[in-house]
Amino acid sequence: LPVFATALGRQRQTGFLAPTFGSSTLRGFSAKLPFYWAISDSQDLTVSLDGYSKRGVGANAEYRYLLGGGARGSASGFFIQETEVTQDLRG
Repeated sequence: LPVFATALGRQRQTGFLAPTFGSSTLRGFSAKLPFYWAISDSQDLTVSLDGYSKRGVGANAEYRYLLGGGARGSASGFFIQETEVTQDLRG
């Protein structure tokens, strides 16, 4: 039986987030499975595995941090291993 757990409190917790699904003419059917890591009270990281029926499999990561005085920042990146390369996507 499938099981889905959710946090009841307000405190951030490390764990899998709800998957998302979609469809587009460019990428085909897609599925995204994100994982959230609460590194500390002032840092977190979300990584996900992304699959596209017409493009291949990719990975996404976003790191966020909060410094004293309200300063904050983030860094993110995405990689995809394309299964099919077409000229119409190249600039």
